[in-house]
Amino acid sequence: MAKLRAFFGERGYAYWEFESSERDYQKRIDLELEDVISGAVATVSVLSEAWKESTWSLRELFFSQEIGKPVFLLKAKPMPPTLAIAGFPYIDFTKDSKRAFFRLAGELERAGL
Repeated sequence: MAKLRAFFGERGYAYWEFESSERDYQKRIDLELEDVISGAVATVSVLSEAWKESTWSLRELFFSQEIGKPVFLLKAKPMPPTLAIAGFPYIDFTKDSKRAFFRLAGELERAGL
């Protein structure tokens, strides 16, 4: 995650993380997430077993798609296939992170970001 944060920072991208970004603790989490995703130019899902077990990850992914936000799936840790994203393209950071960052940069550029 530190390398991913640095990657976005070096390229001038702002990002919001549930655990570390400024939050509105007076707002319901679902409404806060809707606002954050709606205001974003794209969303990134960092795939891992924790992502798969999360009750919010898929909702965030599907909401992003529903409102037309580009979604980038980044496989951060080895994990077995999961039905929720079967057939979705993802960038695999588990084998060659240098190549994965190169691919992510290209995909962001292709999306006009």
